[in-house]
Amino acid sequence: IPVLRVKGNASDIGHATGLLALRQASGILNYPKSLITLFKLDPLWPILVNLGSRMSERFPETTKQEMIAMQASSGVDKAALIAGNTMFDLKGMVLCSGLALNSTRSDTGGTLLGRNLDYPPVGDIGQYTLVTVIQQPGLRSFVSIGFPGLLGVLSGINDAGLALAVHEVVDVRSPQRKFNAQGWPYAICYRKVLENCSTISETISYLNKIPKASANNLLIADKTEIAILEVTP
Repeated sequence: IPVLRVKGNASDIGHATGLLALRQASGILNYPKSLITLFKLDPLWPILVNLGSRMSERFPETTKQEMIAMQASSGVDKAALIAGNTMFDLKGMVLCSGLALNSTRSDTGGTLLGRNLDYPPVGDIGQYTLVTVIQQPGLRSFVSIGFPGLLGVLSGINDAGLALAVHEVVDVRSPQRKFNAQGWPYAICYRKVLENCSTISETISYLNKIPKASANNLLIADKTEIAILEVTP
């Protein structure tokens, strides 16, 4: 599995990731459209792209800077890059599985967290797995297990030992909201968690302050505890 290590400000990271990873693996951006076709939802594609473009206008400023630099250095289609970072909040299609043990149940003496990213294996998606190490001034360093071009985090751990994995939710009971067009995509929310938090309690406080686009479950572990957070807009 390839490992990419990038360091610097948002533009530095975007430029390096675009040049070293996404430019070499631009086929990854065919995956969202292939997934839509798999589920026979092709008429929805223009709608999802349009909604995703609107969502990208409300990304955190550093995320916008990183995306702009990534697109410029990789030369990929901007609309495809945006779709790859927003579509899964707009249309839930994947159901992942995970397992966590707290420190009292683990032979290691610490917590354990594992997950299976149950994305449908359309095309060559399995060949694009990428482990990325990101170091930024003034923020926690973290590792993301994902794909080239992914601005957020699906599975990751930071330098404080806070680990997390997202699980999509299909049904949400009233009166909870399933989607908020003004919010950030869940993967971006969880990257921000790894950049700013060191414990589960800090994560809960942080998530209550930021705008979230969709409902999902977050499997999370710090050095001593594990939890499943039900996150809604």
